[in-house]
Amino acid sequence: MMMSRGLLSVHGFILRFAMLAIVAAVATVSSMSHANAQSLDEILSRKKIVVGLIQDFPPFGFINAEQRPAGYDVDVAQLMGKYLGVDVELVPVSGANRIPYLLSKRVDILVASLGITPERAKQVVFTIPYAATQSTVIAPVSTRIKTLDDLAGIRVAVARGSSNDIFISKMAPKGINLQRFDGEGVTSQALLSGQVQALVMTNTMLPSVLKSAGDNKLESKIVLQQQENAIALRRDAMELRQWINTFIYYIKNNGELDAIHRKWLEAPLPTLRTF
Repeated sequence: MMMSRGLLSVHGFILRFAMLAIVAAVATVSSMSHANAQSLDEILSRKKIVVGLIQDFPPFGFINAEQRPAGYDVDVAQLMGKYLGVDVELVPVSGANRIPYLLSKRVDILVASLGITPERAKQVVFTIPYAATQSTVIAPVSTRIKTLDDLAGIRVAVARGSSNDIFISKMAPKGINLQRFDGEGVTSQALLSGQVQALVMTNTMLPSVLKSAGDNKLESKIVLQQQENAIALRRDAMELRQWINTFIYYIKNNGELDAIHRKWLEAPLPTLRTF
């Protein structure tokens, strides 16, 4: 009888231990599911999407005077949350760690000014483009520049060694007076002071240059090249990718994405090439 009670006691202990182990395992799986939401249903269920965001690339992402994330990418992410009906948690990432953050499941998606390249597509899956950066020729409104050939005989400033320098050096017509300066700030100042007649720079700098110009009206004349940016997901997140593609398509057509572009880049949304 004593042995039977002992066996029952041991049996009860084993049963309780097994139940605790099952509860712990369920809690762990639940926690992992919460942290690593992958499907659209999981995000809707937990009522939150975790977005990786670059915060040192204005006007796409930066910290404003109130010490809050702001910019083009922030507005797109928040609008996405609105359409999903979920909260948006913004996680700061850098250019170097943004893909590792996604692959290690620290974020659900990247809205982080990520250019579409075949090399990156080995690691992540891209949505259709939601933004683009452009190398553009900027000049006073009164200056007649409609084609690259119109740059012949014109003093054109560019930041030495930049991607813009590479593009214009390859594409420039004979007779262009290309003047190289050290840094974007000095380069834009050369145009504002009248030292040059035109400037080649990335359109992300355009709003600040236009503000600095004051009454000297400037405008973008020619786009030399365009790099589309897309939202990135893990490669098995195809259902979520399809929803985000639909979201981007919808806000492109209803004007909301154009409004965000005009707000931050002071220009209409460019035609975004798709695939």
